[in-house]
Amino acid sequence: MSVRTIEQKMGAASLWDGAAPSGGLVRAIVHNAADDVVAATKTWTFVNGAFTADDVGRLLLMGGTASGNDGNFTIAQVNSPTEVESLEAPASDETAGASPWTQDIYEAAAVGSAVIDNNMESFPESVTGGLFDFENTRPIVISQIMIKFGSGTTSWSLVLVDLDAVEIELAAASSALPFISTDEAGALAGLILLEGQALKLTSTGGPTTASRARISVDQLRG
Repeated sequence: MSVRTIEQKMGAASLWDGAAPSGGLVRAIVHNAADDVVAATKTWTFVNGAFTADDVGRLLLMGGTASGNDGNFTIAQVNSPTEVESLEAPASDETAGASPWTQDIYEAAAVGSAVIDNNMESFPESVTGGLFDFENTRPIVISQIMIKFGSGTTSWSLVLVDLDAVEIELAAASSALPFISTDEAGALAGLILLEGQALKLTSTGGPTTASRARISVDQLRG
């Protein structure tokens, strides 16, 4: 009997793949055709932004863009009530025009924490890889691994993270299939994780879409 399954969606291009943050909605910004973003300076302009110093550290959730600028962006600086700079770089310059932009301000989740929605844990790009922490207090055994890599992924690795944060590589490849099952992941089904040990999946290559991974474990019978 499976004791826990973790499914994660790992962001691409410094985005959370459009997943709403867990911190809660602060306000929605009314769309204006003159709203725009400049990628080089990470500057966002919103006619109806009403930004204040309290918005620093919050997340700007974008949707409906035409140039790959959907996702969450951390507000690093407020320049004026209509202009902010983001920590993450947007994909490209863009002016809203008639595009159905949606722009919402959310409180940020704690740094490094996952946004949990519908049993899926989503991590920001700032977290290196996706950490699968089963919070086990006794040995467990991996029963299933499924990974669907984002477009553009060129390599991946799966490591065991020990209690002292030492990482031990379990499986890796310099090229990524669109989909990896337990067998392709190095026949890891049956691997035992001791108390407190976790798994971490990382990928490289500048994926343009999010990767999704699911790992199930069973309680070790003794």
